[in-house]
Amino acid sequence: MTTELKNIADHYLMRGLFCRVIGLWEGKMGMSLFFFLLSRHANNRWYEEFAGELLNDVCNSLSMHSPINLAYGLCGIGWTIEFLKKEGFIEGNTDEILEEVDKQVMERNVCRMTDT
Repeated sequence: MTTELKNIADHYLMRGLFCRVIGLWEGKMGMSLFFFLLSRHANNRWYEEFAGELLNDVCNSLSMHSPINLAYGLCGIGWTIEFLKKEGFIEGNTDEILEEVDKQVMERNVCRMTDT
């Protein structure tokens, strides 16, 4: 691993401990994705464990009142979970895992609203 990549990882390690944003673009979900990919690149299990902790924080902090967009909201979280499953970082049925997220996203279409 290059020195530059190590410096980025160290920065995100510190930031990840105190970050309150959960989205993909500037939050814990994006950092989780970074560390999952870095763990494979650097062949370092510790990075994967940290990524899993960040992912758990995201899941525990998830609010159905979060924005829907890809960068900061539910779509970005859903996309990342699907990506992590496809790449073999996580296991489980993503249809079940993301059921509530999918409902919130789909309800933005007035034909699918359940809470009128």
